[in-house]
Amino acid sequence: MAEDIGIELHDKIKQAFDVRCEKDSTLTRIKRKIENGTATMEDTSVYARRLGELLRKSIESTTKPDDLPGEKMYFNIAQSILEPLLRNNYDDVNTICEEVQSALDTKKGIGLKPQKADFPAERIRAAIGGAAVKETAEHAIQVLGRTAENITGSFQTDYIKKNAEFRNKAGLNCYIERKDGHNCCDWCAKLSGKYRYPDEVPKDVYRRHDNCTCDVSYVSEKGRQNVHSKRWANEQAKAQRIAYAASLPKPMKLTKAEAMAKESEILAQRRLTYDRKRGIINEKSNKPIIAITNSAIQNVQYVGIYGYTEEQSKAIQRQHKELLKIARDKNNNFEVALVLNNNLEAGNPLFGRDNDVEFGLLNGTNLTILHNHPRGSGFSANDLKFFCQCDQVKTLTIVKNNGQVEYITKSESFNPKILSLEFARMHKKMIKKGTSDEYDKLINKLLVTTKSGVIWNE
Repeated sequence: MAEDIGIELHDKIKQAFDVRCEKDSTLTRIKRKIENGTATMEDTSVYARRLGELLRKSIESTTKPDDLPGEKMYFNIAQSILEPLLRNNYDDVNTICEEVQSALDTKKGIGLKPQKADFPAERIRAAIGGAAVKETAEHAIQVLGRTAENITGSFQTDYIKKNAEFRNKAGLNCYIERKDGHNCCDWCAKLSGKYRYPDEVPKDVYRRHDNCTCDVSYVSEKGRQNVHSKRWANEQAKAQRIAYAASLPKPMKLTKAEAMAKESEILAQRRLTYDRKRGIINEKSNKPIIAITNSAIQNVQYVGIYGYTEEQSKAIQRQHKELLKIARDKNNNFEVALVLNNNLEAGNPLFGRDNDVEFGLLNGTNLTILHNHPRGSGFSANDLKFFCQCDQVKTLTIVKNNGQVEYITKSESFNPKILSLEFARMHKKMIKKGTSDEYDKLINKLLVTTKSGVIWNE
């Protein structure tokens, strides 16, 4: 029955959406530019954002709370509505991007075939789960609409990312360009600019938040051609690098003293350091995001934290519950952090992305930092860097999206140099491929065996 309702709602939304798209002047204008051969990659960003906006409006205007059984958005209903609509938008956006790219390549004499980005099925399922756990139908419909809008916009940035990587490997010069939208936020403003791929590209350049109006595009071009050799400049540079590498002397054998000195230098590079101005902590995991439920909030684990009274530990438990509510209701189950002062009073919540949250400069001492991990993992290497090197922080906690809690706190004997050196030595032995599993094993072993004065309660 619920699936039938989902299909009926999908058909109503699809009909309303098709009418809006057919009448929309922005989509029509960009399609006309494609036909005339004057469209740019920036136009594809505008197209994808507009397509997502029209889908959101169609969902919000067509779906009513009393259309849903018991006025509740069940997962299978949300799935029946959203997955086919997003699959159509995925095909539409990638087709538009391919047509524009092919026309631009023809003008530049580039013969590479555009690459279709992967369909983000896991991301869509996680977003559907986020909509399905909302307490009211009105809220669930709003979340479903925003999700449709944001993911449709991300299809274009996924295409940009995929093709920039492919073309860079093929030897073309690529540049990623992000232009901020009208009245954009400070975070977007900092990311705007043109970056040479891959060395200059910021990690977050492809990311979007709710209602983001930034445009992300890229330029790919052949290198300059030498009129004498008829070879492209990047091909010449590659040949020069190969010749230079061949001319280098073979490595010399080191004495024991030289080897020890070199090892100390390498360990110093691997120690726990972080950017004090940004103060980013993150979750390193490839698992799907866990949708926060009422049950998870109500049953948040109580943990007696070393150095805190029972009353203080219960106060932190209450703050953990509040943090999960905020992450669920206001940040799509993504990361949120609360900074508690010496009196365990919380400031304004800090909203992060799906795998990290940024603090900036912290004020105060003996701070207790609470944050959630959407994918349910334990402490990350960046969490430890932040905890180790930030003197203002006394305790760092994780409340996972399923309600489980971990903490690390600094005892009276805490020594950051010892913790950093222990991490570096284990890193050398245990990290071979840089996978999440390798880092999980390293961090678990480090927190169990450390002699640095860190107290960990899993």
